[in-house]
Amino acid sequence: GYYLKVACGRASHEGPGCAAGKFQRENSFEEVERLKDEQLLGIEHWHGFYTKHDTYRRVGVLVGHYFDEEGRPTDKLLDYQRRLAEVKHRQLWVDRFPDCNVHYEIGKGRRIWCGTDSGGFERYWAGLPRMLKEGDGKLRCVCVPEERLGEDGLTPLANCAPESDTCEQPEA
Repeated sequence: GYYLKVACGRASHEGPGCAAGKFQRENSFEEVERLKDEQLLGIEHWHGFYTKHDTYRRVGVLVGHYFDEEGRPTDKLLDYQRRLAEVKHRQLWVDRFPDCNVHYEIGKGRRIWCGTDSGGFERYWAGLPRMLKEGDGKLRCVCVPEERLGEDGLTPLANCAPESDTCEQPEA
């Protein structure tokens, strides 16, 4: 929607197609609804980069999908901004506490544990498994450092000792 003196790859067309790795005009698209959350965050990252960079300057807006003839945001832009805010909010929860490791074996059940690399993020602490009620009301198993166990939204796992970093949950 914003027109900057910038190029995406070798093409001169900017838009969500760049986030999807499609650099030719015929492969580009304006609708962001079909983009994954990570791709939306990628668009936001690059938009912020170009907006704050001294070399690039905004010269206008592209009339159509995101801006009307008067340069006002359309409902599509407002929808995009709402979705981006939701994605950023979810990302805050993921960054705050990494996911638990889970191993499921048919006939035995689940083994849930926390380690220094749970959720795919290396860190110096292992944490204890807890259920986190996220902003959208969904529950997620997360690894929590001991000093943060008292935070709102965290509850111990069922059938798991509160001080344990590993929980065995047999199949019902």
